[in-house]
Amino acid sequence: MLQDIRNSTQSAAAKIVVGLIVVTFALFGVESIVGGLSGEPEVAVVNGEDITEMRFLRAVEGKRRQILAQMGERADPDLINENLLRTSVLEGMIEEAILAQDAEGKGLYVPDAYVDAYIRNISQFQVDGEFSNERLQMLLRNAGLTLKDYRNSLKREFLTGQPRSGLIASAFVLNGEQEELLALDRQQRDFGVATVFKSDYLDVIVVSDDEIAEYYAKNKESFKKPRNVDVAYVELKRLDLGADLDISEEELQIAYETEKAEYVGEEERNAAHILIKIDDQRSEQEAKALLEEVQAKLEQGADFGALASEYSEDEGSRSDSGELGYSARGVYVADFEEALFNLEPGEVSGPVKTEFGYHLIRLIDVRQNDIPPLDEMRFALESRLKEQKASGIYAEQSELLADISYSSSDLQEPADELELEIKELAGVSENTQDPLFSNVKLQRVLFSPELLDERLNSELIEVDDGHAV
Repeated sequence: MLQDIRNSTQSAAAKIVVGLIVVTFALFGVESIVGGLSGEPEVAVVNGEDITEMRFLRAVEGKRRQILAQMGERADPDLINENLLRTSVLEGMIEEAILAQDAEGKGLYVPDAYVDAYIRNISQFQVDGEFSNERLQMLLRNAGLTLKDYRNSLKREFLTGQPRSGLIASAFVLNGEQEELLALDRQQRDFGVATVFKSDYLDVIVVSDDEIAEYYAKNKESFKKPRNVDVAYVELKRLDLGADLDISEEELQIAYETEKAEYVGEEERNAAHILIKIDDQRSEQEAKALLEEVQAKLEQGADFGALASEYSEDEGSRSDSGELGYSARGVYVADFEEALFNLEPGEVSGPVKTEFGYHLIRLIDVRQNDIPPLDEMRFALESRLKEQKASGIYAEQSELLADISYSSSDLQEPADELELEIKELAGVSENTQDPLFSNVKLQRVLFSPELLDERLNSELIEVDDGHAV
């Protein structure tokens, strides 16, 4: 049988069929396989533009952080409806993509200089009323963003807002409408008023017991109070534990010496740079070529500050001759920082590529951080040592409180053991305004079957950092 198959495949017709299969796979199959392996999955496609899964998940996480921040101290991630959150974010991203496509179709454009000027005027990025590149980088890093991502998001936001602004700005009022509005605004009317007071009739109205009983029977639900409980509780606070702690002079001296050791070698560098951006208008090769032209002028004796003022595209430092100010490690992106900390004062780097474009970096000065004397740091060191000691005691007592209360029928034994006051609060409901028991975590425990039905001590509840109930 195998021999028959082999003989059949040697025919001209079979070879033609196999050839067609090979050509088909070469043209379509391999491409689809490679595309499937390397392409990023999308959650939606808007007029040919993919909303990738990675972008979507980042947007969901950003929205979740925003909601939790709005909740404040009572933030509880469990209260967020995940399905509703994801649906809302996806609908927003689809709408944004449609608006962006519409704006681009109309030929609208937002220049980079406008975005940079807007960033420089944001108060959160300023120190003493002046724009601070260091603060900008720190805040973006804490938010998990790069400057490029942030600039692109602002640019997209401004772009999608242009059509809306154009519609608003193009609004007009007809002469007839203007006259009607003026007539309505200046209209005058004469009227009389008679005031009737309910209190004037209360004495003459008689309500029978039957009417009261009937009203009560029909409106029982409106008289129902929300379920509530009487609570006995003990609190453990780290702040209370640290209030009476004493720190010896020896402990202070040891802490100070440790602090001095950590300061050794820590330095800040004052740098200036010239940035040539890589963007939609300029390729990487063009940016590098332009920077090399600037570098050649520098080697011929041109002043670095003057070149920065003329060529640099960093709006934050261009007006200051490219100067960035003093910064320690951890402020700049990795490639920029590595080049900067390998320079000697007065030395200029070669072209350095980062996510923003190509840089020339000049090291202006290096300064060491000098540690203040012990007397100046005494209060801060004492506070830190008290907090460290209190944290250790708090951890031990939290564990002990959890163990004793778990095996006790009430709070008397753990209160005696840890010298805690048993406090009581009556009528605590789900609508309570009490600062402590309005906490979401406590509310969840208060009305749990374990406490309501079995009257047992709850588990130790961490209400806040350093505060347990």
